[in-house]
Amino acid sequence: MYLNQLTEALQDADIAVSLAPEWPKGHYRKSQILEKLDRHEEAKVSHKRFRQLHNDDHKTAKNFGSNRRGEAVSRGFLNGVGASKGQGIYSEKDAVSMTKEKDSELKWTRMLRRLKEACNASGRNEKGQSVVLNHGLFGKLLQKDEFQKFIYPGISKKELVHAPKTLQEVLLDPMYEAELMEVMPKIVQKGENVLNNVKQKGAAQGEFMDVDTEKILWPQVLQEAFARELVSIIQRINSKKHLLLANDTRLIAHTDDTQGEYYDTISTACLQLLSDSGIAIIDGYMGNEWKQLLHNDVKRMVTNAMFLENCSVEGDQHLTRKFTCEKTQPKRPQICFVERKSCDNDYPAIGELLCQMYKIPFEINRKRHESSNLGLRSISTLCAPFPHSTLLQRYRQGQTQPLRRDCGNPPNDNGIKLTCIYCIASPEISNAVLHLRPDSRAQNQLEKEYTIIPDRLVIFDSAKFLNEISPFESSEEDLFLLTFWIHGCNPASQP
Repeated sequence: MYLNQLTEALQDADIAVSLAPEWPKGHYRKSQILEKLDRHEEAKVSHKRFRQLHNDDHKTAKNFGSNRRGEAVSRGFLNGVGASKGQGIYSEKDAVSMTKEKDSELKWTRMLRRLKEACNASGRNEKGQSVVLNHGLFGKLLQKDEFQKFIYPGISKKELVHAPKTLQEVLLDPMYEAELMEVMPKIVQKGENVLNNVKQKGAAQGEFMDVDTEKILWPQVLQEAFARELVSIIQRINSKKHLLLANDTRLIAHTDDTQGEYYDTISTACLQLLSDSGIAIIDGYMGNEWKQLLHNDVKRMVTNAMFLENCSVEGDQHLTRKFTCEKTQPKRPQICFVERKSCDNDYPAIGELLCQMYKIPFEINRKRHESSNLGLRSISTLCAPFPHSTLLQRYRQGQTQPLRRDCGNPPNDNGIKLTCIYCIASPEISNAVLHLRPDSRAQNQLEKEYTIIPDRLVIFDSAKFLNEISPFESSEEDLFLLTFWIHGCNPASQP
C-alpha cells in the first residue's frame, strides 16, 4: 500500500539522518516524504535543515524553484519542479511512484485529516468561518459540556474522570484511527446519499441546488456522517470490551456452600419458566415495606439532580428511528447509572435493591449446576455484575423507550444474556406496558405484554426478546424503573 510504503520510507530517512546528521540529501529526502504525508510543518523543518547544510550547492537547490529564498509555499513545496507527479521519493523504489489522486488509501487519509481539522474547539477554519452545522451531532460533540453526554449518557462527571472529555481527545487515540480509516468509504457514501436526497426533494419542489450551495453543504453533511459513524465505532469497541470480559472465566458469579441460603430469592418455578420460555415474572420482589422507602429515594435523587437527559445516539441495538434529542423526536426518559457502593449511604433503599438484584447471577449459576433436573442448562453461565450495568430511568408524561435489543446485533454482541427490569414506583393508572417481542431468530415465541406495577421484577432472555415501553401517559406521578443487564459466557466458553 502507498501509505505503508511512505511510512517505511520515512523510517529509512530517519535512520539515515540519525546516522549522518550532516548529510544534506538525507534531510532532503525526509522533507519530500513528510510533504507527501501531508505533514507540512515537519517537512518545512527538514527542508530548512537541508538548505542550511547545502546552501552553496546551487545545483541541488535549484530543484526547489520558488522555495529558493526559504519562504513557505501555501500548497506545499513539493508542487514545484523538483517533485513531479511521476517522480518517486527514491529512484530505487519505483513502487512508491503513484499519484495521490490515484491512491484510494491516501485519499481517505487526507479526507479524514480534513475532518479532524474541523474538530477544533470553535468549529471554525483559519479564516474564522464556521465550518460546522451548529445544531447537528458533530457540532454537539465539539462542545466539551455536551461530548460526554452523548458518548456516556447517564453517567455522572464524577465517574468519568478517566474517560475522554473531548472529541479531539478521542481522535488522538490510534485505536479509533484504524477503525475510522476502514469506514471512510461508508461515511462518504452516507454523506452523498443525504446530499442527493436533499437535492431531489428540492428539485421536486422546483428548487435546484446551485454549485456554491452544494460546496457549503457537503462538508457539513460529511461531518454529520462522520460524527454518527464515530459514535457507532465507540459503541462497537465498548461492546467488544464487554464481550471479552463476559467470556473471562475469572468474572463468573461463583458462590460457595456457605452462601446457599443467602442466594435463594428466586423460586424454582420462576427459574423453570425463565429456562423454558425465556421470561420470568416476580411480583412482590422486595416486599410492601420497601415500596415507599424506594420511592422516597428516587424522589430525593430527582431533587438532587441525579437524573440526566438521555442525549445518546442510538446504535444498532435500537430498531426504530435514530434519535438525536431534536424537538421533533419522541421524548425519552431521564437516566442515571447507579452502583451499590455509591447508594449505600445517601440512598440506602436503592442500595438494598441493588444488593438483592446483584444476587441473581450468583443464584442462577448455583442452581443451574446443583439442579440438573430443572433443565436450566439453556441459561448461560452468568458473570458477576459489571460496572455501569444498572440503570435508573425516570419516565414523565409522553416519554417512551424505543424497541431495543439489549444483547446487540451480531457481530456486535456485547455479552448481555439476561435483562432484569424492576418497577420502583408507578401511578395507579398509568397504562405503562412493557412489550417483549420475539427476536426473528427465536422459534415458537409469541409477543408478550406486561403491565408495569410497583415491586414487579421481569427477567427475560436478552437474545430471545426485544423490549419496548409504550408511551407513559400519566401526568400525576413519574414512573421509575431500574434495569439490570447481566452478562454471561457464550456456549463455546462457558463451563
